[in-house]
Amino acid sequence: MQHHKPQGFSVAELLISLAIIVLLATFAIFQLGSSQQTDELQTAARQLAADLRSMQSRALAGQNLKACTDGSDLRVCEYSEASCTPGTCTEEIPYSFGINITQNSTNYSTFADLNPVPGGDNALTNSKEVILTRDLLQVSNNVIISTIQSASSSGLNPPQVKADISFTRQNGVAHIIDSTVPPEPSLILITLKHIETNATIQVEVNRVTSRISIL
Repeated sequence: MQHHKPQGFSVAELLISLAIIVLLATFAIFQLGSSQQTDELQTAARQLAADLRSMQSRALAGQNLKACTDGSDLRVCEYSEASCTPGTCTEEIPYSFGINITQNSTNYSTFADLNPVPGGDNALTNSKEVILTRDLLQVSNNVIISTIQSASSSGLNPPQVKADISFTRQNGVAHIIDSTVPPEPSLILITLKHIETNATIQVEVNRVTSRISIL
């Protein structure tokens, strides 16, 4: 008499299959999360570089911008005239356009140098010069500006807490304002970090060539 093996899976086979499915699902979820975090870091770097290039383009185009009188200063009113009441927004000529960055921040500010100083100072003096404050990521605070470090002919300078990168109106000459390094350094490295993975990416601005790069 022949004995036929029962059809179907044994308990051991089912457990092994279930374990394999769980492992594959865990791996897929991990890969998806890792890919998303990489995308977030790259998105933040591309946005920062794009805004730097936008400020550079506005400077080269010799653009004016809307501002109003606020005490003894001018206040940018490019996107809102509410802060100028009862004043009126009019076309003003900035000395330069730029970006202000701060270490460990999740955002940065674009600005126009409107200081009533001959030649301007190519830096953000106060909030009245801010055009727009932008988050590195629009959907989360997972990416921060972790390190700001300039470099001169002698090598890398000590990391700094804040910096201004600006471009002079019409000629587009780049300026890197690092108060600890007179005269101006030749380039600046802005390191962005994803707080969940500690992965980093750098945006470089070369003052000599005015080139903006993602490293």
